[in-house]
Amino acid sequence: MKTVTLPEAAAVDQRVDLIGFCKELSEQIAVPANDALRAELATGTRVEGMYFDALRTEMSTETVEAEGFLKAWEKGTMTREQFVRSIKISTTEARGVLDEKTYKRLTTRHRPTPALRVTRKKGVTVEMGEALAALGRELAKKAAA
Repeated sequence: MKTVTLPEAAAVDQRVDLIGFCKELSEQIAVPANDALRAELATGTRVEGMYFDALRTEMSTETVEAEGFLKAWEKGTMTREQFVRSIKISTTEARGVLDEKTYKRLTTRHRPTPALRVTRKKGVTVEMGEALAALGRELAKKAAA
């Protein structure tokens, strides 16, 4: 295991490593297994392991063509209120056509969802044995509690 020296001011929190180890398990084991299984199965196929089930599905997104939607409103297919409730405005496009004062007046900033991004440190190799040992210690603590 490579030793990394942290600046004096940095606090060491073992939870960061636990999160990182779980992410490593996912990236090194679960993601490749998922990719391989997904490639083998047809949509709608259900498979099961001893402890888990899996269903091969497909996710899709839909978008409504803006020009056609506008034409539908112009033809009276919907009320103005329905039209306005249905649309979302691209902030990139809005910034391109509105002056800054108008843009700020019309924009609502939503509180961000707290996030924690955990990444492997540069130059550090995570051995699965180390990851499993750390996770095992954490599980043992939880079992003892």
